[in-house]
Amino acid sequence: MTKVHRSVWLLWLVAALAGSARAQQPQDLGALEPQKPREFEMGPGQKHRFHVTARSGDFFHVSLEKKGIDIVLSILDPEGLEILSSNSPNVGFGFDHASIVADRAGEYTVLLEDKGEFRLEGRYRIELVALRAPTEEDRARLHAESVFRAAVEDAAVEDAAAKNVAADRARAVEGYTEAAMLFERLNDRYMVALSVHTLSIVDDDDHKALDFCNRALPLERALGDRAAEGATLEIMGTIYADLGQDQEALKFFQQALPVLRAAGHHAAEAHTLTRTGNVYFDLGDMPKALELYNQALPLLRSLGDHVYEASTLGKIARAYYRSGDNQKALETSNLALPIIHAARNRGAEASILNLTADLYADMGEKQKAVDFHNRAMDIYRALGNRSGQALTLNNTAVVYDDLGEKQKALDLYNQALALHRAEGDRANEAVTLGNVANLYVGLGDLQKALEYYQQALTIHRAIGDRHKEAVALNNLGNIYYGMGDMAKALAAYNQALPLRRAVADRLGEAVTLSQVASAYSKMANRPQALAFYNQALTIYTGIHDRSGEAATLNRMAVVYSDLGDRQKALESYDRARTIYHETGARANEARAMNDIGVVYYAEGDKEEALEYYNRAVLIDREVRDRAGEAATLANIAQVYLDLGEKQAALDDYKLALVLDRAVSDHAGEIACLRALGSLYAARGEREKALEFLAQTIPNAAARVRVLAIGIRGAAGGQATRQAGDVAAAFAKLGAETTVLTGDDATLGKIEAAISRIGQASGPSDAAVVFFSGQGDASPDGEYRLHPAPDPKQPGEEAAISSATVRSWIDRFPGRHVILCFDTGDAGGAFDRFARSISAAASPGTSPETRNIVLIGPAESSPGDGASRGGVLTEAFVKTLAIETDMNHDGWLSTAEIEAALYTNMIQVQEAAARPGTPITIRLRPRVYSIGSEVLLFAAGPQALPESRGATALRQGPAESVNDEFSGRFYGVLIATGDYQEWPKLTNPTYDAEAIKTELSERYGFAAELLKNPSKTEFTNKLADLKRRQFGPDDELLVFIAGHGTYDEVEKTGYLIAKDSLRDDAAHNSQISQQWIFNTLSGITARHVLIVIDACFSGAIAGLKRGDANADITYPDDLRLKLEAWRRKRRDRTLIFLTSGGKEYVPDGQPGAHSPFAYQFLRALKSKNPGSDGILTFRDFQIYADQVQDAPQPKYGAFAESEPASDFWLFTDPALRGAPARRNESLDTARLAGLRN
Repeated sequence: MTKVHRSVWLLWLVAALAGSARAQQPQDLGALEPQKPREFEMGPGQKHRFHVTARSGDFFHVSLEKKGIDIVLSILDPEGLEILSSNSPNVGFGFDHASIVADRAGEYTVLLEDKGEFRLEGRYRIELVALRAPTEEDRARLHAESVFRAAVEDAAVEDAAAKNVAADRARAVEGYTEAAMLFERLNDRYMVALSVHTLSIVDDDDHKALDFCNRALPLERALGDRAAEGATLEIMGTIYADLGQDQEALKFFQQALPVLRAAGHHAAEAHTLTRTGNVYFDLGDMPKALELYNQALPLLRSLGDHVYEASTLGKIARAYYRSGDNQKALETSNLALPIIHAARNRGAEASILNLTADLYADMGEKQKAVDFHNRAMDIYRALGNRSGQALTLNNTAVVYDDLGEKQKALDLYNQALALHRAEGDRANEAVTLGNVANLYVGLGDLQKALEYYQQALTIHRAIGDRHKEAVALNNLGNIYYGMGDMAKALAAYNQALPLRRAVADRLGEAVTLSQVASAYSKMANRPQALAFYNQALTIYTGIHDRSGEAATLNRMAVVYSDLGDRQKALESYDRARTIYHETGARANEARAMNDIGVVYYAEGDKEEALEYYNRAVLIDREVRDRAGEAATLANIAQVYLDLGEKQAALDDYKLALVLDRAVSDHAGEIACLRALGSLYAARGEREKALEFLAQTIPNAAARVRVLAIGIRGAAGGQATRQAGDVAAAFAKLGAETTVLTGDDATLGKIEAAISRIGQASGPSDAAVVFFSGQGDASPDGEYRLHPAPDPKQPGEEAAISSATVRSWIDRFPGRHVILCFDTGDAGGAFDRFARSISAAASPGTSPETRNIVLIGPAESSPGDGASRGGVLTEAFVKTLAIETDMNHDGWLSTAEIEAALYTNMIQVQEAAARPGTPITIRLRPRVYSIGSEVLLFAAGPQALPESRGATALRQGPAESVNDEFSGRFYGVLIATGDYQEWPKLTNPTYDAEAIKTELSERYGFAAELLKNPSKTEFTNKLADLKRRQFGPDDELLVFIAGHGTYDEVEKTGYLIAKDSLRDDAAHNSQISQQWIFNTLSGITARHVLIVIDACFSGAIAGLKRGDANADITYPDDLRLKLEAWRRKRRDRTLIFLTSGGKEYVPDGQPGAHSPFAYQFLRALKSKNPGSDGILTFRDFQIYADQVQDAPQPKYGAFAESEPASDFWLFTDPALRGAPARRNESLDTARLAGLRN
């Protein structure tokens, strides 16, 4: 940050020079006589006038000592015109001097006036030090005072109209430096100390500023100037805080406070309290920070220092937010705004607007945050304050980054960087570079993030900010860790560690030590990992960070388990569990119990494991930790499986599956699916097993259909047998097989079989064609296969060309195709044949559509033209076995098939060699693949993968018959009828309860209802949806009912929460429809429908980007209708339906639903047994158009909704592709936003 206001003094000086209203007439206190000091009291806004009678050419020098009040000292000529005005930057304490040489004889006026900026009351002492003909020393004083006053003027140009602030401040530094030298020649120790002291404020170089402080401090102590001494100590504390050396900062602040209190310097005391609070804020100690801010607040109010009062309120707001009290944070911020606005300090007002924007952003109201940032930006531009503009651009970019508008964020960051560089603000340039790095981390571009972190690191080093240098190195280490480069990660962490220690950042040191330990653990260097974890643990214990202590104990327990030291693992887990219990961290306590159960399970003590698992589950349910409950239930299921209680295991795995899906734990979901598949296979329920296992890999083939062709006379007469062997091998995998051999293998019958397979296949199915027979090159060099002659067409020789094979591929609707040809090699002809097929298939192929594998005839070794038919077939049959499943996931992939083919061909040739003769490996497989991997189920029930719970216990949901659609359906209903200030409504909660019942029971939604929420509860619920990771096919329906209002000036609609105010022109207590729109458009669910039943709910219609899909129609045939859904389900759907436009809508009669809700329920209930069970958005529109005695409902699409997208509901679980669920909540962990 730019070090502009290290002390309260400079900011007050700025305000003083800006001028203020001086309404009172001066009080005449008579003449000043040489060496006769006089002392008076002065109150706020008062003026005192004195007279000095001088001859032409006389030098007179007035000294003013301020004792608790800030006074402007002016000298006027005999005609009342101002000659000079001085306001020394020591605020209300210390000396000021004014000297002139009279240019005419007469009575000169010495005018003293309270600056009027703050309500200070105090005394002053004034003395006419000299009245004489000027000496050389007097002329030297005149020059010194003039240089000093010019420096004060230059330093004070901060606000405003100044276009070249940096140049003014550079002149101020030069001026104060010269003034200190001039006053030293005059032996004026006070003015030397004041000049040096002020240099420490205006010089932006931290290290030079510290040197000035260290020069000023002994001078001030020698003079006994306690106020100046205290202010210098406060400046030193501020500099150390800016450098990130928090402990040093606290040391100097703590020295400053008693000195300032003894001097009665309440203004500097208040600012020191505030800055001490800032340090505790940075250290994460919110209670201490709030305590200090609240001590400062009454002092600032008593001084009438509205600027700093508002600033401190802003700091209190930020501390409340960090403490988790969002409502108090916003209330406090809103208190600050009118105070600062009334004070007419535009720069400070912009700062508070930015703070309020940050609060709204952190609370999820991104659009409101942008609005407040824009208001701040307008002020900074009007002031010409480029540093403020840069800060605002940076923070606005953070909001856009959160909204997912990465390019917009990047543009704003680049604008901020340009301004930072123009201003020479290297510290904030580094902060923005770090934010750009964070953006690239979010995009998954770790290399780009690395480049920006390195740029930030270079700057932190250049400006000597060791605290931020350590943070940047830590970030670099984390990037390298994410890249898997542990050596570079360790190098970065090890550079960060000494810096953490140098600045006494004990918490940061512990964090880095833990990361070093994690890197060693990743490298399997467990002794080193334990050594560093122990160092971190010592620090966490020493600084009383019990959360860090428990987390470190957990990590150490994992390492002990890996080392086989079960006892130490148990001890570490139990210590962590105790801490979690004592600190009330119940979810973590449950996880520690689960981990203890894992250790007991590994020791073979299943009963003790079960005891801890069951205790963990009880706590998980109590605190609604669904992820923890899922992990522990899976572990319980494994124990029951080992104990032979298979039904109990099945039940717990199913429940764990539901929970895993609810919290989007995809790894846990897959583990449960595999376990369930294995259990059903063990029970002999093959189809059931396949349904679960097929869900573990989205690219897997659901059904496999095989056509095996063998032409008699080929391959030494073995082709018929080979076709049968291949068919039998695939049959063991559960495939449907067709065999054509001998005379039946005519081209006509092959084509008919291809057509039947294509007609029977679905989009996720696989088709396999195996051909054993003759293949050669035609006269024009094209490779061809020869089917059996067709007796119906004697004399015509049919051939299968690459074009024929391409037509087969086109007739298979399934995603996966395998072609295997065991035929003659014919030199390079087959390669051209394969390339022709690949070239035709590739243009329409993508990893999401077609995956084609082409296996060609065995390739001879170079120089050997031989090829023995049958070798490929034997190897292929051996490949279609569980042994090929090298990673034991229950599936055969393209890579596994190719590797196994090569190995099996060697084995076949070795087996065929005569004993005692050298073995020459002459034949190699050809494999060509297009698209992503083909995945086939590896084997039948007898070879299904064993349940692997014992080796994959989890530290730390039901079957589907729709193989293509894996989405889940969620509903969030928010209804408010009971208000604190607004009239009560009868039907919102009644309507929502009925809709929730229909969604849950008829359509299988995981639906939850939030009744009569406060604004915070309302916004938190929707913000949580944005933080949640939905699946790619998930659907979300949001229904909101209650009061609404509309602002004609802003052209914006607002919804009313339970605690919303009636008289709220700023709408701070209401929920903006713009915010709802932005929040829900940013969630990860692909299909979103917003339904609002409230007055003025149609205000959101003004945000639509396209009309609703009113003209879409679907065929009546169910299969065709589902096919349309399959095509549309990949389109982004963001649509809304509201009960009216910008108008009032009726609540309806009690117990009879609102007119809009009544029709909405009719639509939901329209899909009764006997219907096709599919409800689309078009159905909702049809019923909405039937609303009577109420405004016409509105509907439309918004944000990035794709044309012709739709929202579908299914009554049939088999069509949904996911189980019906009851009472399933969408509670998710709140994620803390990080802002650089």
